[in-house]
Amino acid sequence: MSGRPGVQGGVRRDSFLTLLSPNARVALMSMSAPALYKAGDVLMSEGAVTGHVLILRSGWALAAAGREGVESVLRVYGPGDLVGESAVAPLNRPGVIRETSRTLTDVSALLVPVTRFIDLLRRSATAWLALWQVLQFRLDEADRRTKLNASGDARERLAATLALLAARHGPADGVAEIPFPLTQSHLAGLTDSSLPSVARALRSLREAGVVGTGRGRVTLADVEALRQVARLTPEELVPAGYVDIPFSGYEPGTAEGDSAERGTKWVAGGDLREVPSVAGRSVVIAVDVFEYSSRADAVQLHIRDALYRMLRRSFDEVGLGWDGAIVQDQGDGAVVVLDSARVDPLTITALVDRLLGHLRQHNQTSSERARIRLRMAIDVGVVHTDANGMTGRAIVNAFRMLDADEFRSAFSARPASLGLIVSNDLYEESFSTQYEGLPGSAFTPMSIGVKEGNLDGWVAFPSDWGVKSGLLGLTSREVEVAMLMTKGYSDREMAEALYLSVSTVRNHLSRIFTKLGVSSRVAAVMKIMAAR
Repeated sequence: MSGRPGVQGGVRRDSFLTLLSPNARVALMSMSAPALYKAGDVLMSEGAVTGHVLILRSGWALAAAGREGVESVLRVYGPGDLVGESAVAPLNRPGVIRETSRTLTDVSALLVPVTRFIDLLRRSATAWLALWQVLQFRLDEADRRTKLNASGDARERLAATLALLAARHGPADGVAEIPFPLTQSHLAGLTDSSLPSVARALRSLREAGVVGTGRGRVTLADVEALRQVARLTPEELVPAGYVDIPFSGYEPGTAEGDSAERGTKWVAGGDLREVPSVAGRSVVIAVDVFEYSSRADAVQLHIRDALYRMLRRSFDEVGLGWDGAIVQDQGDGAVVVLDSARVDPLTITALVDRLLGHLRQHNQTSSERARIRLRMAIDVGVVHTDANGMTGRAIVNAFRMLDADEFRSAFSARPASLGLIVSNDLYEESFSTQYEGLPGSAFTPMSIGVKEGNLDGWVAFPSDWGVKSGLLGLTSREVEVAMLMTKGYSDREMAEALYLSVSTVRNHLSRIFTKLGVSSRVAAVMKIMAAR
């Protein structure tokens, strides 16, 4: 069944959304948020840095580059098309938008955070292939346009442009209509012509009975005559066609992926990844943005994107590796599950310190409504996963602690950017002994009422525990370097993980050796491991 172009459900067969496998499409839609734009709105601006990409659900937009008034129109976007793909290159950070995108009609779109989109590309072969196909088509389209505009007069270029637009974006039953409004200025930008030249060419085609115009609309009255004026072959005007793709009703994990994705399922709200039936004994870290629901939708999207950036960076900086974790989105937060063998008290200490530092930096440069205060709960235990998500006592307890009225009240009463609560089991295993970097005395006990009785936890506010004092008298930065050293990181690898120069890392190592009274890396690691 073919859909109608420009109407929700009617998506071009060669659009990014259609090229995705069913599993990858489910993933993309699940990680996105809806957005509405009026005709004439700017979707993205040339030279700006964006935190999201867009997938059009319905409506039309165009991309242009250059100064206002002398813009070159690069392409037209329709249902299923990807907008802002330059934001994902390079993959290690958001990119700069290279073109301005404006709506031609009212537009319904899906907003996908860049970090989540990159995660999808890393985990889905068909997502990579779909992006490559879209980029390849756009390059081919640009080459063809260059050749067309380099030959012939304005009338021939205009005829070719109109015929190709109708074939690519018009209904599947014929190339008789361009389904979106186009002004003479748009046509001048598409054909690299002056406005007077376009006006004369349009008048000539209209008087010949080849096209009809009115109120920004262009219809093709005689397709064959237009093709002959444009000197195009019939094969070049084969309609792209549309298919119906619903934007709701997907059940996570029910769609069959392609061969590159077999054995993977969609973890609800998370990433495409291998899902074992039992994850084993794990560390569960749940985070929640305080007073998230009271923010406007646009602010919530901004906060979500900032939160995931901070989480990814913090996990990567302490050597845990965000890509190696199972992540499940919670709307106003997230839950992260890691193999307990990878996590120790020093790592948790460093993770919390890094996250606190990123929170402070974000809040210092953000307006009051965009600032983030974060609650964090950590527990350990066996976690079970399936295609619908994760479960287990550690998951349940982490959320009970996170949402407990007692913890909320304690956090609300303080100006802290980050509040931490850990289970009694984790506290007894890891923090009851006196660590200089994270002393047990920084925690206070908290009994949480649950329907089975009481759940015991321990609460700390990282801003209170003094991030400048560390393990064996090391500073917080030296603790980070020492932690990476115990994991076997080279000087260069530590520099990359901590965003430092190699010489700065070596200076930190020299001070660490002096404070520990050792002269080699091996001796330092042995002393640190003994202290832990």
